[in-house]
Amino acid sequence: MSYIQWREDLQVGITAIDEQHQQLFAKFSRLDEVIEQEKETNELPVIPDKLVAYLKEHFSCEESLLKGHPKWPEHHNQHWQFTEHVLKFLWAFKGATASEQRRLAHEIRNFLYQWLQQHIIHTDRQYFKDIAKE
Repeated sequence: MSYIQWREDLQVGITAIDEQHQQLFAKFSRLDEVIEQEKETNELPVIPDKLVAYLKEHFSCEESLLKGHPKWPEHHNQHWQFTEHVLKFLWAFKGATASEQRRLAHEIRNFLYQWLQQHIIHTDRQYFKDIAKE
């Protein structure tokens, strides 16, 4: 079982966003399971790309909901910096050997998981709470 699990305390109170966050955690969990498998799998090289594609879709949805928030530019900038960081991981991942890919996948997984938890707790929850008040 993956150590990456969705928790109720990560809810932001917007159903669509909470569902997308849950999907992200499911994708992190799948990456975690594939990394921990003893044997090599063809799934490992494609999971990070799928994860990043879903993250971009999620960020777009989130930002469209937050467009009127006074701190929207700051939120957008966080997403942009995060995406840039993840793309550097992916470039390294693409050019790596199978064993290096496994190591990089661990780094990618840990970074994504930690960043997303912190972002939800310290940014998303506050911004969506502000919108709910309006």
